[in-house]
Amino acid sequence: MSTVASAIRRLWCRRFLALLVIIAVIASIAVLTSPQLGATIEALEPPGLPEPVLVSEQVSLDQGWNAEDADRFHHKAQGTQTLPIPLSWFLALEAPQNSPFAMPFFERERFADNRYLLRFGFIKSAKSENNEYGLPIGFAYSPFQSIRGLARKDTAVGLTCAACHTGQLIFKDKRYVIEGGPAVTDLGQLTNALRAALAQTALSAKLPFFDGRFRRFAKRVLETEYSDLTRVQLSKELDGILGALVDQPAGIDVTEGFTRLDALNRIGNQVFALDNKRYGNYVNINAPVSYPHIWTSSWFDWVQYDASIMQPLYAMPARRWVFPRSSTSRHRPSRDALPAASPLIICTGLNESSLERTSRWWRRPSPG
Repeated sequence: MSTVASAIRRLWCRRFLALLVIIAVIASIAVLTSPQLGATIEALEPPGLPEPVLVSEQVSLDQGWNAEDADRFHHKAQGTQTLPIPLSWFLALEAPQNSPFAMPFFERERFADNRYLLRFGFIKSAKSENNEYGLPIGFAYSPFQSIRGLARKDTAVGLTCAACHTGQLIFKDKRYVIEGGPAVTDLGQLTNALRAALAQTALSAKLPFFDGRFRRFAKRVLETEYSDLTRVQLSKELDGILGALVDQPAGIDVTEGFTRLDALNRIGNQVFALDNKRYGNYVNINAPVSYPHIWTSSWFDWVQYDASIMQPLYAMPARRWVFPRSSTSRHRPSRDALPAASPLIICTGLNESSLERTSRWWRRPSPG
């Protein structure tokens, strides 16, 4: 056997022994702290997802908008930061492995790849001035945003109104896009999958000889600035963001699933609990409903399914949920005492001009 072959064999033996040590450590933790380990393993495991429905053609209906208007509605930033990581991380992140034990050995497609994102019910969208990276309908990005757990500002990525209010019908191998219609997305599963992808990447950074997933991520994010020092710093930033996410409550009593969302609880939780770290105000997700169409929303004095929002603020709750960071007065009453449109709430990341233009696009004269 050649010297090179012997060296390669010894290298793989060392890697195998390191993996056995890691498994032994996990098994020890399982005996001593099984509840904590169970939560860790749960975070590493992604949800099961259906394969996307592929079609030969995607058709945009004639609904009074031109292609430019539709593209702005689909992708124009609104102070968006629904997802808790920078845009560069989102584009570099690999989709999670179905089993965390496969993580050290295999490479997957990017999380932002249409092959993966369409499995959550999103609709494919072409590259454009507002969609430089070819993300699905409803994705946008906003520069110079504060991201919890990150000590610097960065370009944030998240969802626009179109993510929840663009419908689709598939008939005879064609996908028909319905502007303003109810979406079929499952945003709860998107959150779970992103959590698993981040957790697997963070764990990979701590596995000697088996850190390929994290190294690939780091090289994509850092590009020409990649080095041992910057890779270690990136690992610390990833741990910081995951730590901030772990600290937040995320209770769910009723699973939302495809086509449904508990938007009002999510909005209230973001404003009154998560943004301000007043976690006692958090209410578990418990009332998911179908995404509403928005064609007639501007005709009503009160909107939402429970008529809880008064015009002209009909779109503000949904816009608030796309996570422009808010701040509230230090001296404020409890959540229950505040109306939905309280002037104590200041959306510091809101792109007001973009929001107003979005409102005008779907606003039509009242029939009576």
